Amino acid sequence: MYFGGDYNPEQWPEDVWLEDVRLMREAKVNLVTVGVFSWARLEPSEGVYDFGWLDRVMDLLHDNYIQVNLATPTASPPPWFGLAHPDAMPVRADGTRLTHGSRDTYCVNAPAYRAASRRIATALAERYGAHPATAMWHVHNEYGTTCHCDHCATAFRAWLRDRHKSLDALNDAWTTAFWSQYYSAWEQIMPPRTTQYRSNPAHLLDYRRFCSDALLAHYREQRDILRARPAGRLPRRAARPARRPRRGVPPPYPPRRAVRWDGRRLLERDRPVDRRHGDRDLRRWRSGGHPAPGRRGQRLARLDQAGRVRTRERPDTGRRLTGCSARLRSL
Repeated sequence: MYFGGDYNPEQWPEDVWLEDVRLMREAKVNLVTVGVFSWARLEPSEGVYDFGWLDRVMDLLHDNYIQVNLATPTASPPPWFGLAHPDAMPVRADGTRLTHGSRDTYCVNAPAYRAASRRIATALAERYGAHPATAMWHVHNEYGTTCHCDHCATAFRAWLRDRHKSLDALNDAWTTAFWSQYYSAWEQIMPPRTTQYRSNPAHLLDYRRFCSDALLAHYREQRDILRARPAGRLPRRAARPARRPRRGVPPPYPPRRAVRWDGRRLLERDRPVDRRHGDRDLRRWRSGGHPAPGRRGQRLARLDQAGRVRTRERPDTGRRLTGCSARLRSL
C-alpha cells in the first residue's frame, strides 16, 4: 500500500531535504508526488533544461526507499512562456486576457501550449522513465481551466462540425429560432462570451462538452508520450474532469474519462432517502451534542428547504428515491 502526499522540494533550500526525508521515513511515507508546479525550474528558458536539482531529489528519495509519482508540470507554465506566446494566455468570457502570475494560466487549445506540453513531457519521460524511483506518472494537475479565445473559437467550430454535421442540425439542437440566434455560417459561431442578457443554454452546454474533450485530448497526448517510454504506471486519480453530469441530467454521451474525480456523489440512487433527514440532522448539529452531518446531509437540507427534493416509491422495491434519482432510473 502506498502512503504519502505531494512534495515540493524546489520550494525549499536544499539543506532542508535531508530533514524532509528523515521525517518521511519516520512517518512511514513510501510514495511522494514530485514536480507538479516545477516547470519554471525544469525549463528556465525555452528549450533549455535544468534537471540537476531533480536528479538529486530522485536519488535521495530512492536511497531512502521512497518512490516517486513524477508529475508533468504543465498546469503552470513558466513566465517566459506567457511573454513568448501571449496568444496562449487564457481569455475570460468577458474578453479579458489573463497574464502570468498564478497557476493554470494557459489556453489548452493554443498550439504553442500544446507543443510546449509535449516537449516537457518528452524530456521528463526520456530522463526519468527508467529511474528506479519512478513508480508512476502524475499527468498535469486538476484539469478544468477553460478559455474563450480565438484559438478556442476555431477548435470549437471544428468540434461542432464533427458533432452536429450540419448547420441545420445545430440550429435545431440549439433552438436558434429563439431570440434571432439562427446561424447561416459556421464562422458566425463563437465561444459563449459575455452577452447582454442570458446565453443560450444549449450553446453553453456544448461548449462545456467541447472544453472537456479538449482537456482530455491534452491528457492523452502526454499519456501516450509517457507510455512510449519505460516507466511505472499511470495514476487513475490525477485530476477532476471538466465535465461533471448535473443533478438529474444523464451524461450526453458515454462518459469515458481518463481520470476519476475524488468527490462524493451528491445523491445515491439505490439508498432510501428521508427528505427530512438532512434538515433534522442539521438542526440537531446546530443545537449541539451531535456531530456535524456529512456533505450529503447538508446538501439535502438545503435542497429540502428550497422545496427541490421530492420522493416517490419505486414500484419494484418500494424504496423511496429522490426526484433526480427517480428520473435517472426511468431513463
